[in-house]
Amino acid sequence: MHYISYMSAVCVSDAGRSEKTPTNAVTRFDQKTGIHIAEAWLLQLDVQRRLHEQMEIQRDLQSRIEEQGRQLKQMLDQQLQKKRY
Repeated sequence: MHYISYMSAVCVSDAGRSEKTPTNAVTRFDQKTGIHIAEAWLLQLDVQRRLHEQMEIQRDLQSRIEEQGRQLKQMLDQQLQKKRY
């Protein structure tokens, strides 16, 4: 995030200067591209973090479902044994 703030400040400060040389234009383009790449990277990290959190939640839910299935099977088995006697 600091990189984006820095790059934004650099682009704003460069905006007041004239583009007499093509190097300035290329540098500014590279800086803007760098900002976009950094923003995309941060968004990707955020999405990756959220997906990891969702995966952990799904694992927890899956474990709970499996445990409830075992408990239900045990209860049904007990009911069947009671009916046999």
